[in-house]
Amino acid sequence: MSLLDKILLRIFSFLTVVFALVVALLLLDVTPVVNATRTVFYLGGNFNLILLGVYLILGLRYLLFPLEKRKMHSFVKDTEVGEIRISHTTVKEIAVRAARHIRGVDRVITRVEEYGSGLVVHAQVRATAGIDLTAMSTSIQQQISEAIYTATSLKVSAVHVQIAELTPEVAQR
Repeated sequence: MSLLDKILLRIFSFLTVVFALVVALLLLDVTPVVNATRTVFYLGGNFNLILLGVYLILGLRYLLFPLEKRKMHSFVKDTEVGEIRISHTTVKEIAVRAARHIRGVDRVITRVEEYGSGLVVHAQVRATAGIDLTAMSTSIQQQISEAIYTATSLKVSAVHVQIAELTPEVAQR
């Protein structure tokens, strides 16, 4: 949803709430009203109150509660000529390919998030048994960070590695 759409929705919601409050005051005879105005707003019975309640609740919901933020599907870099969009899938694939080149890595699943200071990469690794897991994890962190920066010039602020499982066979030395 664009910024203009958000502004228009807020204005509509505000006007909806104001309208619903005016109608409520008219229906409850709280404000002095001209008889002709009252007959225009009168539809009959409890239906008015139910309709008014639904209208008021919907208006308040959109006015007071922010719209759900949609996840960005790409990282945006501004350049002198325009902008460059690099998809999450591309960055994840760069991380996977970088990690696969490290000795002892059997399988990698990655997740990438954007924070203020840069990207945060989460790598879930299936490692070969018999490997120094700490050294392998450090290599994974360095390789993923360097590969993403080299390919995209996006800063990686953290790489979190989780060794999820080991393969049954022992690594050959």
